[in-house]
Amino acid sequence: MENKLMVEEVMAVSNVVGYLEGLVKGFKEGKIVVEKGCESLVLTLPEFVDVEVEAKLKKGKAKFGLELSWTIPAPAEDPLTISSQETAPAPPAAPAAPCASGTAADAKGCATAAKTKTNAPA
Repeated sequence: MENKLMVEEVMAVSNVVGYLEGLVKGFKEGKIVVEKGCESLVLTLPEFVDVEVEAKLKKGKAKFGLELSWTIPAPAEDPLTISSQETAPAPPAAPAAPCASGTAADAKGCATAAKTKTNAPA
């Protein structure tokens, strides 16, 4: 399943700085949370990340690209245990709250903003 949140727009350099500062803080804390309206994506960081940097200056136009990618490990299987005691089953998870005022993590049922695409994680 792939989830994708993409926005492309022209913005003030001060806003770009704010995004980059948020990215740095996310890297320091081990997870990056990207939100747009009711949609959100939480990316957990591993110990190592693939980094690609591209800088170009051609005919009066500058371009700087930074691509960060990593592999998400497969979920761990439940460990095998052997004992004389039964383990109580885990209680069912609570249903996700509906999206209200753009803060809920569950974006189901929310309208998507222009230039925002939601697909599934790569």
